[in-house]
Amino acid sequence: MTVGALILAGGAGVRMRAAVAKPLVEIRGASLLERNLCALLGAGLRAIWVACRHDQHAIRREIEQLGAAAGARGAVVRPIVETEPLGTIGAAQQVRGVEALLTVNADNLSAIDLGALLAYARGADLTLATHDHATQLAYGAVDAAGDRVTAYREKPVTITRIASAICVLGPAALAAIDGRTGLPELTGRLITAGRRVLAYHHAAPWIDVNEPEDIARATALVAGHDALECWARPPDLEVAGALVRDGEHLLLERRRDTAVWDTPGGKLEPGETAAAAIVRELGEELGVAVTAGPEHARFDALEASGRAVRHHVFAPAVRRADVVAREGQTLAWFPLAQLPADRSRVVGRSLIAAATSGAEGAR
Repeated sequence: MTVGALILAGGAGVRMRAAVAKPLVEIRGASLLERNLCALLGAGLRAIWVACRHDQHAIRREIEQLGAAAGARGAVVRPIVETEPLGTIGAAQQVRGVEALLTVNADNLSAIDLGALLAYARGADLTLATHDHATQLAYGAVDAAGDRVTAYREKPVTITRIASAICVLGPAALAAIDGRTGLPELTGRLITAGRRVLAYHHAAPWIDVNEPEDIARATALVAGHDALECWARPPDLEVAGALVRDGEHLLLERRRDTAVWDTPGGKLEPGETAAAAIVRELGEELGVAVTAGPEHARFDALEASGRAVRHHVFAPAVRRADVVAREGQTLAWFPLAQLPADRSRVVGRSLIAAATSGAEGAR
C-alpha cells in the first residue's frame, strides 16, 4: 500500500498571539512544524505534503528548508498552497498517488506510534486517533429523582473520548472530499454512506498548542518524554556535547568541517556511552579531566545533509584556566546574551533543553 502524509499548517493561529505563525512556534528550540515533519520521517513516511495558506510566506520558506534536508534523507516534501480556505481536511484532495494518507495538525504534538496507527488502519475507510480527556467540574453535582436527592458528588471528573487530530484516510475518504471540507463533515459523510470508520484509541502524550500558555505546557511535556525528542529509529549518528560555562560566558568551538560555532564534544565510538564519550572528548580536545555528571538532555536533529543526529547534552564543571586547545582548534568564550550569529542551531537547543530538563538531569 502506498502511504503518504499530510501536515495541516494553514491555521491562522489568532489565539496564540505569537510573533510568528503558529506552526513556527518553537518548543525547546524546534518549531512545531519541524517536530511534526521529523515524527513522520521517524515513522518511515517518505511522501509528505504540507498545506498552508498562500500568504504564509514564512511557513513556505520553512517547508522549503526542511524539505531540502528531508530530501537528502530520501523523502519528498511538497507544499500545498491554499489560495482559499479548504477546511480542516480539504487540502487532502490535492494529494496524488497514494492509497492511504496519514494527516496530522502542525499545532499538535504527540508521541503516538504512527506505525501502529497505520497498521491498525489497513482496510478501513477512515481511522481517527482518539484519547481520553478528563474534565473536572468546578462545583458539586447533585443527582435527584424529582425532589429527592440521590447523590452529591463534589467536583466530579468526566472522561470524554476526543479526537487527537491525527487520522488515516483510505481511498473512499479521499474520494469523498469535495472542496472546502471539515473532518467532522467528512466523518459524517462516510458514516452515512455505511463506510468503515474506526477509532484508534491510545494513551500517548498529546497536546494541542493553541494558546500562549500552551507553550509552557508543551515544553514540560516534551521535556518529560524522550519519544517527543528522539524520533529517529535509530539515529544515523550519536554525539555528546558539553555546555562549558564560566558564569555568563559559554565556550564554543569553531568546527572545521562546517565553519560554524558549536559546543565542544564529538561522536560516540562503537559501544561507548554518552557519558564516557564526553569525558574522553573533553580530555582530547580541551585537556581537562571531568566527571560527566547527569545527562541534561538528549534530542534528535535533522541536519541539512539529511542525517538524523542524536545529541546528548552535558554540563560538566570545567575551570576556564584549565582549557587548552589541544587539537589546534579555534576556541572562544562568548557572553550568553551575545552568542555568534553563525552558531549551530544545536547550541540554542542544547541551552534550552538543559535549562528545562530539571535538576534531576536525564529522564
